[in-house]
Amino acid sequence: MPTLSRRALQELRDFVEHVRRDAFSEIWRRDAERMLPLVDRALAGSRSARMSRQRTAVKREAKKTDRRTGVQTIRPRVEARAAGACECGCGGPLDTGYWANKAEWDEFWGRGRIDDPKGLAKPERVPPTFENTWMLRRECHDAKTNERPSRRAWLERFRGHCIRHGYMGDAAKAGYELGKLDDDAALDAAANRMGPE
Repeated sequence: MPTLSRRALQELRDFVEHVRRDAFSEIWRRDAERMLPLVDRALAGSRSARMSRQRTAVKREAKKTDRRTGVQTIRPRVEARAAGACECGCGGPLDTGYWANKAEWDEFWGRGRIDDPKGLAKPERVPPTFENTWMLRRECHDAKTNERPSRRAWLERFRGHCIRHGYMGDAAKAGYELGKLDDDAALDAAANRMGPE
């Protein structure tokens, strides 16, 4: 059902009120009296929906501001930790000149969501932290984004990076994700052995 703008609803209400007040037919008057509360309810809902959208927009802007502030405080520390070398383990130099070596900030878990192993909690975004971000050459960042050579390879590289720097929480999460890949591979292999249904 199409939704009406607040202005259209107000015009409809004015018309229904006019019909109710000035109708020459008793049937029209009764129909208008039945419609009036429905239109009033739609108008009230329209107002609350608009307020809800405004509150959501304010919250979204606050999150963006928090994220920008977080990135502005974390990124310089990550760049200092990288010390001019790609942190994926390739050892390539980072700089601002040549396209392939250009330094790029990467949030390893991306803008993905935190999985709740028990499936109880609503998933929420993974915030960028000093531990779960790294500096990569553009070429490496492109390869990671496109999972070349594989998701497993990038999880192993990130896990190694975390272990080297003592970030055991993210190393454990990478290990957990690697375990899920192993489970998925085992299920696929079992399904292939069973053949088509």
